[in-house]
Amino acid sequence: LVLKENAVFYLVGVGVVIWKFYLGDPVDWIYISIAGFLLGFPIFSLWTGLPRIYYDKLIHAVEWSKLSAILQITDQIQTRQKWFIIKIPEFELDVRRAQAYAGLKKLDDGLKILQKYTNDEKVSKFMYYSRLSGVYEIADLPDKAIETQKLALEAGPENGLTLVDLARMYIFRKKDIENASYYLAKGKQFTISELAQYAIPNIEGMIEFEKGNYKVAKELFLSAYN
Repeated sequence: LVLKENAVFYLVGVGVVIWKFYLGDPVDWIYISIAGFLLGFPIFSLWTGLPRIYYDKLIHAVEWSKLSAILQITDQIQTRQKWFIIKIPEFELDVRRAQAYAGLKKLDDGLKILQKYTNDEKVSKFMYYSRLSGVYEIADLPDKAIETQKLALEAGPENGLTLVDLARMYIFRKKDIENASYYLAKGKQFTISELAQYAIPNIEGMIEFEKGNYKVAKELFLSAYN
């Protein structure tokens, strides 16, 4: 990625070296410096780009629910990132591991991984409970996921995304119209991310669907993709 973004400068350097070689100019410090840069820059670019390459692989595995691959990639990152300039946070890697174990019906193994963050000052209570809630949901424990997400809400009461996510879980996982409507209305009072904005019509659509308002629900579902 770094090499691609700086391709113009790299090609100019290559052109200078080729031109000097074509003219038969004597080798001087400028020539040596440019040649050294041309040899070193791709290596440096690859080195600095490795975290992004590995993280993209990890997210791809997460998006496609390749659970064994998630465990494999997180282990690779953990082993190799001591050489990385930019480190992927250990908490992020451990959350992904815990999610994978939850999906593999090994929730206890996942919870053991995250246990060390319960009182870790480097990880906020909001972040800890929010991510832990996702692990419980993957394990198909909606009640526990909701309970844990409420702990995240206590730590960050003005986080609109948490409120919207609670609404999502209540309507999609529990078919609870009352609670879903309550948390969605509260969530919409705050500034929320584009991702949450995208989710709102789907949540509203599901609420209307559970009420039996199928035509309204259809319109809301379709609006989410427009």
